[in-house]
Amino acid sequence: MSNDLHAIGVLTRSTTHDLNNCMSAILAFAELVLESLPADHPARADVVEILRTGRSAVVKTRELDQMARKLAPIGQS
Repeated sequence: MSNDLHAIGVLTRSTTHDLNNCMSAILAFAELVLESLPADHPARADVVEILRTGRSAVVKTRELDQMARKLAPIGQS
């Protein structure tokens, strides 16, 4: 059972790392779009929502990674 939990932790940590990389790109592009839109552009609200939701996803991903680190600490294989 311990080996199974460790394997789940390793897989989860790998997945959260990949998700964090994806979210970094999404948030960076959304920031660029927001900066380029005029203040009264109708799409601004949608881009702000993308940023809000993306930041929330980053928080959830970090929480998941913290739990996974308990199952598979760095340096243990």
